[in-house]
Amino acid sequence: MRRGVAFAAGIALAIGIVLGAVVAAAGLLGGSGGGDDPRSGLDADTARFTYGDRSAEVDLIECAVDGETFVAAGRRGAMVLQVGVDLGESGAERSGVTMDLGGGDGTFGAFGAGLPLGPAGTFSRIERVGDSVVVEADWVPMDPDTLAPIEGTGATPLAGGLVARCPETDPAAD
Repeated sequence: MRRGVAFAAGIALAIGIVLGAVVAAAGLLGGSGGGDDPRSGLDADTARFTYGDRSAEVDLIECAVDGETFVAAGRRGAMVLQVGVDLGESGAERSGVTMDLGGGDGTFGAFGAGLPLGPAGTFSRIERVGDSVVVEADWVPMDPDTLAPIEGTGATPLAGGLVARCPETDPAAD
């Protein structure tokens, strides 16, 4: 009898170890679940704009990837986001991001030198990560009407970034 109890305990222990390994592997393969993944906690069709130690999220009204070009527009309340980035080699030269934070909090952004409003601010990373586009930049304050960088005010660029989660849609579902 004792032998049967020991055997059953051994089987239960083995099942527990296998289940624990499966759960751990699922957590590692889960994509945007946590850790250092910039997409953590970001819903589909949403963008998070960070500037300094603050951040703001907007709902994406439109977002699309066409080849190496990603475009998006988003809004939440008085906040408005516009994104056009080139995901290709030297894409920072042809990229632009602006975020009007609404409520008198200002407009920030960056434009590459290859754009008419550039250069303004600097991009240090533009890449696609799963169903998201991740941008790291130094944002500069901008005139909300002209999107020209505001100079001479003592305002310094703010380190920050943008994560825009734009899952592909299934054309058959439309």
